[in-house]
Formats: sequence, C-alpha cells, structure tokens
Amino acid sequence: SENEIEYFVFSDTVVNNTYSIDKSNINILMKNGNIIDITSASDQFNSTSLEKTITKHFFCYPKLD
Repeated sequence: SENEIEYFVFSDTVVNNTYSIDKSNINILMKNGNIIDITSASDQFNSTSLEKTITKHFFCYPKLD
C-alpha cells in the first residue's frame, strides 16, 4: 500500500573522510623496521588526494522478478 512503501523504497547519502592529517596518521612498517607516514611511502599518495570527502548517494528498492 502507499503507507507501507516508505519501508521498502528509500534513498540516502553516505559521507566518508578517508584520511585526516589533523586527527591521525596512517603509518607503514617498512622491511627494515622503520615506520613512515603513508604520504612519504609512495609517490601515488599525497595528503590532498587522501583528504577528499567522498559522498555517495543511494536508492534502495525491492527486486521484483
């Protein structure tokens, strides 16, 4: 019924901050025993790309066969 549809069909948004330099660091243990920050471990990681906020929108509904 129209009154029950809100229990089966809905949408929402999820927000995730992958990395925050201010709150915590991601450390890598190297083979030689040294511990370094992830931004120093690889050229592929830089703090600006890791600090981006990821926002995902989703829509849920029952699968009808």
